[in-house]
Amino acid sequence: MDCNKVEQLTVGSTSIWQIEGQTAFFYKAGMAIDADGAPQAYHPGPDSNLGLDYLANAGSPGNWFGIVTDNGQRNGNPIVQGSDDPAPGFYVSPTALQDKTKKPTDPLSYVDATQIPYIVLPPELRSNLGAQLGDFAVVINSENSQLSEAIFADIGPRGKIGEGSIALASNLGIPSSPKHGGTDSGVIYVVFPGSGNGNPRNIDEITSEAKNLCQAMGGMAQIQACYPELAPTIPTVTAINPTSGSVDGGDTVVITGSGFTGATDVGFGATNATSISVDNDNQITAVSPAGSSTVDVTIITPNGTSAISAVDQFTYM
Repeated sequence: MDCNKVEQLTVGSTSIWQIEGQTAFFYKAGMAIDADGAPQAYHPGPDSNLGLDYLANAGSPGNWFGIVTDNGQRNGNPIVQGSDDPAPGFYVSPTALQDKTKKPTDPLSYVDATQIPYIVLPPELRSNLGAQLGDFAVVINSENSQLSEAIFADIGPRGKIGEGSIALASNLGIPSSPKHGGTDSGVIYVVFPGSGNGNPRNIDEITSEAKNLCQAMGGMAQIQACYPELAPTIPTVTAINPTSGSVDGGDTVVITGSGFTGATDVGFGATNATSISVDNDNQITAVSPAGSSTVDVTIITPNGTSAISAVDQFTYM
């Protein structure tokens, strides 16, 4: 499958792409961790360290941009959760996406960063590419290939991109602390503009909707075409030592190559090795089974089996 991608704009130094004829857009960036919407996101001083995030990231007196206030303005007084709220004594932390059937002072009207995998987008992706709060997304950590469905639930500053909730980071195997977690690079975001209904959604809905949208655009095959680093690593054998052994088996054979991590077996022709040890990504030690003639030694992994070649041949003597 080809990736006929076209750059639509840049946010900072990050290119935002679309495939010709499709509305989904995608980009690769880092991930800062957002605590907004979590009942325990921010706590008043002098115990502000109890919050999941630094209080300074919610503003300061007279300029509260990350906390709900009594007048709905930045210069208002912060709302503190009461005894009937999820986190008494903590501030109410909002997300841009909210349940409008609830009061703005209700912490349950916002998208909880600790429970819901969500992404944060800057304003220019709303105005230029049509992304709306409540739209769905698929996010992939290219370092470990872990994937999570997500929802667009918060708006970040103009010119900055690459941010997700605590729950999203956890799903992707990324350190999830808003204070000292996150990653500088390697996260792929695929966003489906116009796919939501402007309301918060539960995890089951997010997962189902985003999966369907991803499949409609071509699934992982299409994403891998645009980001080849996501394609499974197929093992390759470059040498074996020794290249011959007893027909009775029992010989220790060292196989070198690449892509051996996660190997489940080593084939000597149609028969698997008596035992194997995956020494590292580039070496496996195997004990040959009984056999005859000359056979190809292949590495078997969940991603596939190594192709046969002249360098992998083992001769039974």
